[in-house]
Amino acid sequence: MPAVNKRAKLSGGRLYTLYGEAGAGKTTFVATMPRHYIIPTEDRHSHIQCRLEDPRPQDSGAVVRHLNWAATDADTSTVILDTVDSLDRMIDIEIRNHYGANEYEASRELGGGFGTASNIKQNHWVSIMAAVTKCRTAGKNVILIGHSTRRTGVTDAGEEYERVEPSLHEATFKMISGVSDAVFFMGIGAGGARFVQTSATPHCFAKQSWNMPQRIQVTKETTWGSAIGIPMRRFFAAPNEAVFDALCAARIYTDSDIKAAIGITFDEIASLDQAAAAKALEVIKK
Repeated sequence: MPAVNKRAKLSGGRLYTLYGEAGAGKTTFVATMPRHYIIPTEDRHSHIQCRLEDPRPQDSGAVVRHLNWAATDADTSTVILDTVDSLDRMIDIEIRNHYGANEYEASRELGGGFGTASNIKQNHWVSIMAAVTKCRTAGKNVILIGHSTRRTGVTDAGEEYERVEPSLHEATFKMISGVSDAVFFMGIGAGGARFVQTSATPHCFAKQSWNMPQRIQVTKETTWGSAIGIPMRRFFAAPNEAVFDALCAARIYTDSDIKAAIGITFDEIASLDQAAAAKALEVIKK
């Protein structure tokens, strides 16, 4: 490939959080990522044709070990943790079993407020997110899947409202969403149509910084790469969108696969001149 003017490289893999309604197809959707590795915290994946680690982790320590292993596995490009709310409940059970107390007041022996279950739980999550960071540093994308719940309330003006939120403790979700590159909500609309919400509304939390459509319609045939990856990458790589269309058609999504195909990483594609972009298209389509 011709030489390119390199831009500042985005470091490591990305972290996405995808939460949504039961039955919306979250796992099926993310399992379209090539070379993925699912770490299941629920026993409900028999309907999915995907690469699963067996046996299912039974505690948070095992989840950390799975993440650490995935970070070093050459055959894995995307790590999927499914689901974070089941993992959160798993941690609650560990705390109760270890300290003989309920999830709100675990271990007074550690002393005062520091010994509350919420602080102990956060320490568990710090270890988990450190392992997630290890995966990202190794160039793996990480997708955290979670369920949603509908909460109602009353505004200061006395108006009732309904809001979709993740089924997680507020402090845990703040930790996860704060370090996520994007948070998406997957829901079921009128007539059973599935959609992915990419930006926040008064009734739903979501975030991303890639100027993506606020809502993306998806079907059982929609892949993560075509719905999420390509729109996101276009934001970084315009004006050479045709190169990304070709990569999507060839199901080449990850940095390592892109480099193997055309010799450069995705954030270098924007710097290709017209001749180099044409040559890249030629190589991809062969």
